[in-house]
Amino acid sequence: VPAPAFRVPPDGELEIGLYRAGGLRVTLFLDADSDGLLDSNELPASSISIALVKDGKPWNLRTGPDGSVSLSSLAPGNYLVRIDAESLPSRALPPDVRSVEVRGGETTDARIAIPLRQISFSQFGDPAGACTDAATPCDDD
Repeated sequence: VPAPAFRVPPDGELEIGLYRAGGLRVTLFLDADSDGLLDSNELPASSISIALVKDGKPWNLRTGPDGSVSLSSLAPGNYLVRIDAESLPSRALPPDVRSVEVRGGETTDARIAIPLRQISFSQFGDPAGACTDAATPCDDD
C-alpha cells in the first residue's frame, strides 16, 4: 500500500506524493579472519547498538541474538548505518559508516563485518610458535 509523503517547499505550497514502503535487515557478524565474508565458523554480533540515519534523523536499535535488526515501512532512499563502538566486544574494530539503499516494495539485506583484532602469541613468550609442537619442551618460567 503506498504511503503518503509530504513536502513543503520554500514557496509554502504543499506537495503530496505517494511511495511504496521498503524494508531493511542489517546483520552484523564478528569477522575472525577479516575477509569481509561470513564464514560458517564466525559468530553473529549480538547486543550491538546501531543507529540507522536518514535525513539526519537517527533510529537507535540493538541487534538481536542472531546479530540482526529488521525494519519495515521505511521510505525509499539512502540510510546510514552507524555502529556504536562502545557496544562492541573488546577485540572488535569498529567498521566504517555504511550507506544502504532501501527500495520501495523490497527488503534490502545488508551484512556488515565487524573485524576482530588478531592476537599475537609472541606477547605470551612464544615468538616463533615453538610451544605448539608437543615434541618441543617449553620453558614455563
